[in-house]
Amino acid sequence: MQLPNPVHDPIHGPIHLDQLAIDLINTPEVQRLRGLRQLGATHLIFPSANHTRFEHSIGTMHLARELGKHLGMGEEELELVTAAGLLHDIGHGPFSHATEDIMVHKLGMTHEERTGAILTGKVKVLDELGLELGVETLTAREILESYGIDPRIVAGIATGTYKEKPWVTQMVNGELDVDRMDYLIRDSYYTGTMHGVINKHHLLESMRVFKDMLVITEDGLHSAEGLIVAREFMYGEVYFQNTKRIAETMITKAVEYATLSDNHLSKVFHTLTDSELLCKLAEMGRYQRDMVLRVKYGNIFEAAILRPYVKLVPTQIENLLSLRENPAEKRELEEEIAGRAGLEPGYVIIDVPPLPELREVEVVVLLDDGTWSKLHDYSPFASSLLSAIRRRWTCGVYAPQEKAEKVGVLAKEILFGE
Repeated sequence: MQLPNPVHDPIHGPIHLDQLAIDLINTPEVQRLRGLRQLGATHLIFPSANHTRFEHSIGTMHLARELGKHLGMGEEELELVTAAGLLHDIGHGPFSHATEDIMVHKLGMTHEERTGAILTGKVKVLDELGLELGVETLTAREILESYGIDPRIVAGIATGTYKEKPWVTQMVNGELDVDRMDYLIRDSYYTGTMHGVINKHHLLESMRVFKDMLVITEDGLHSAEGLIVAREFMYGEVYFQNTKRIAETMITKAVEYATLSDNHLSKVFHTLTDSELLCKLAEMGRYQRDMVLRVKYGNIFEAAILRPYVKLVPTQIENLLSLRENPAEKRELEEEIAGRAGLEPGYVIIDVPPLPELREVEVVVLLDDGTWSKLHDYSPFASSLLSAIRRRWTCGVYAPQEKAEKVGVLAKEILFGE
């Protein structure tokens, strides 16, 4: 299918596609991104948040090209970074970050590592998807090779592992990269929150290559601080919005139980789109179908207990993060609480999110006198935001509304010894 050229994007305006971009966009790996919502279940709370990783990837490609031109890149390097920008998300599973932990435990790789495996041929994507689209169907790796582009370098830039020219990698996967510029602006636009508005033009124009690093000039300091503020607001108001988080854990819990009894699903769930996963779950069993219908019709679990970072002592945080790394142990505790509350297995969910990072504060600021400093050392404001975003981290225990109070009491006893 041929996209109009230029593509009319509500975020960046007209985006002109060269033939390489057109050919890559038409591969199965990129077309699959049309079925992955950028923000998972966020549309349940922000109804217009139905944008996908497909348009985000095109936007990232566009910003990579704009930054590359600003930095004076030659045509060959421009092809590398624009291809990496377009392909950086092809390893995501359905519901994106929501199923990341299951992918790690079942496949032993993150979505970034899977992106690299697809581009280097370690994962045969057409076989994985079970597609027979005709002899003319080429994968992204094959398209890159047909243009004389090394897929390994594109994979390295997309996943942050290409070390030969660190500044090139930092453009797509770094401290202030074009990936986060696009998603902050795009997510803000489609949720209608306006928290992610940043001065992208000034930020791009303030970037330089210095000692093989991608840095910002002192003139770009306020724009960089603005991006960090935007991310902090989006983290609290959108990315970890409570009801959205509960809905996604219900879906992932359904996947978790399904993969315990269905080895085939364990091997293929990461290849599905959001809707394909929900359809498969709805056909699998009573529990999976109930979870899907609850999410579909808004009968979401309630938070039986929420414990923010500031209300936890270090040993409690350590124990919770240990549970996060041991799904069998966490499931055992969930089932203990469920049993004592009169619920079936799967109807109590312990949610331990990853501790938030703020890579942006590690960006190097090139000062007017020719010296340089890390942003968190030079800007007290940026440094303070690191602790602010950490305070938003919250552990939760979720259950059906009618049992939430009882589950909360039991969770305090079993998880926190109260």
